[in-house]
Amino acid sequence: MGTSKSNTYFLLPDSLQHAMLLLCLLMISIPALAHKDEVKHLELGIFPHLSKKHLQRAYTPIALKLSKVIGQNVHFDVEDNLDNFHEKLEAQEYDIVMLQPFDYVEVADEKKYQPLVAQNRPLKAIFAVKEGSHLQKTHNLLGRDLYFPPRSTAVSYLARYHLKHSGIDLENDLNTIHERTHVTCLQKVIIGLADACATAEPAVVFIEEKIGIKMRSIGESLSIPHTLFAVKSTMNSETKSKLLKEILSWALDNEHKDLLNNARLKGFKAIKDSDYDIVRTIKEEVDNF
Repeated sequence: MGTSKSNTYFLLPDSLQHAMLLLCLLMISIPALAHKDEVKHLELGIFPHLSKKHLQRAYTPIALKLSKVIGQNVHFDVEDNLDNFHEKLEAQEYDIVMLQPFDYVEVADEKKYQPLVAQNRPLKAIFAVKEGSHLQKTHNLLGRDLYFPPRSTAVSYLARYHLKHSGIDLENDLNTIHERTHVTCLQKVIIGLADACATAEPAVVFIEEKIGIKMRSIGESLSIPHTLFAVKSTMNSETKSKLLKEILSWALDNEHKDLLNNARLKGFKAIKDSDYDIVRTIKEEVDNF
């Protein structure tokens, strides 16, 4: 004859039940709070126009300065190459980004970013040769080796636009090669593999300081608005206003002189999207060459 067993239930006091419930809720909320802290920072992107070491040294202090101004951590880690930079830009992984004009018009037209401030100087391409070169003007490059930085850079667009409007056929009148950076482009001129490099004046100054070899320009393109800081279109107006005010102030006092000099910047001015319409015109034409 079998025996039946009854289940026995033990009721906890109300106070202990409440305590255990609160503990469970706390355990659930801790990962969520940790995740919130992880995504709290803003990401700063800088297009890789100089060496990784130089950009890291120059723009890390800028990220720290912006962090203090907006009361939110601004993280910066330079990209190794333009492809990585462009992938993150297209994916809107940067909240604040310094980029060249031809990249800007693409993401602006897709409503991903809005302009904030631009460098307070014009941007143009120059055709650099060694100081002792017998070349005197761009038409002397006919049949010679002209090197460029990457095809997507502003200087490359401006140089090709200038040559085309000077009556030079880029496919048949020149030997053209695109290098990974402005620096490697100029190095090819210095060692004699290239007759000239289409580049920008700051890059020439940089290489002259590093190597001690003088260079000169044999021609230059038209000027366009310079590289700029842009912010994600979804950024709130208060943060955007603080960033605008802060960056514009850097050229007004000596306190930020080293900040600008180390990044090879000359100060900034407010900018609006329509100022880059000339860039859109050049890009459309050059893309159809």
